[in-house]
Amino acid sequence: MIVSDNNSYILKRSTENEISNYKVLLNIPIPKYYGNLKYYNKLYILIEYLDGDNLMNGNLDKCTKAIDTIIEINKKYLNNEVELSDTFDKELIRINKRLEYLNDELLERKYLEFIDVYKKTIKTVCHNDLLPFNMIIVNNIAYLIDLENIGYLPYLLMFARFIAHYKDIKGYLFYLEDSVKEYLIKYYYDNFVSLLNKSYEEYLYELDLFLFFEYTEWVYVYNRYNIKKDERFNYYLSKCYEIIK
Repeated sequence: MIVSDNNSYILKRSTENEISNYKVLLNIPIPKYYGNLKYYNKLYILIEYLDGDNLMNGNLDKCTKAIDTIIEINKKYLNNEVELSDTFDKELIRINKRLEYLNDELLERKYLEFIDVYKKTIKTVCHNDLLPFNMIIVNNIAYLIDLENIGYLPYLLMFARFIAHYKDIKGYLFYLEDSVKEYLIKYYYDNFVSLLNKSYEEYLYELDLFLFFEYTEWVYVYNRYNIKKDERFNYYLSKCYEIIK
C-alpha cells in the first residue's frame, strides 16, 4: 500500500496476463489501473486501493451486490467477444486434463456431460477465479480484484465459482446461509439468465453441471498429487455425488 497526497494505491506483483486484462476491461467495477513496470525481471502494477470488505463472510445484502456486478459484466460483454488471458480453447485443454484424474466412472460420466454443455453454452466475460475473497464491497458496489484469470467463457463460470464453495457453517472460510444461496440462484436467473431465453429448469440443469465442475476441483487435486484423503476431499466427493443423484 502506498499513500501519496492523501490518496492510496496498491503496488502489486503482477503478470503479463493481468496487465493485458486491465488494459482491455474498461468501465466495469475493477480497481483503477495506473501503469506497470519491470524491476529485476519482475512485473509490478500500480492500482487503486479499495478500502472495503471482501465476501468471505457473506450475507444477503453484500452477495446481492456481488451478483449485480457479475450481471453487469455478463450483460456488457454478451455477444461482444474481447481478447483476454483465458481463452476458450486454452481452458478446454485444462478442463479435459482434469478428466484424467477423477478415477471414478460415475464422476467421469457426469464430467463428460459437463464438457458437452461447456462447449455449447453462451459465452461472455467471466472472472475465472471468482472466489469470495476476489470481490470487495466499496460504497455499495462490488469490485473484482486479482484479474490474472479472466476470459470470454461460458456465462455460468463466474457465478458458479462464486457460490459453489460457501457453507452454512459460521466460522468456515466462506460462510453463507443456504437460504441466501438459493435466493441468489433465483436472482441471477431473473435478472440475467432469463434474457437468454432459457427456462428456469434448463438453467438449473446447466448450473448443476458447473457446480459439479467446481466440486471436482479438489477431487482432481488430491488424486493428481497423491494427497492423503481427508475431510475436505470427502466433502467435495459427496457434493459431486449429490449432483449425480
